[in-house]
Amino acid sequence: MKHPRTLKEFQNHPYVDEVSVDTNSGDGYWIYLKEPYYCQSMELPSIHEYTLKECSKMFKDVVKNSSYWKNP
Repeated sequence: MKHPRTLKEFQNHPYVDEVSVDTNSGDGYWIYLKEPYYCQSMELPSIHEYTLKECSKMFKDVVKNSSYWKNP
């Protein structure tokens, strides 16, 4: 499956539950993943970066992790 690169691609991706854009406050982008997806490098079911390009790179580390969701 293609890794999202644009805001619209993140918003429409089947692994993504919600996207929060906090660029005005300087906090960047928050990509919240649906169960059972998990970002291994962030060690969370979300991705937080300051640019969409960085979010796209981190998205490569998204895997299914049912055990996290059973015991958060």
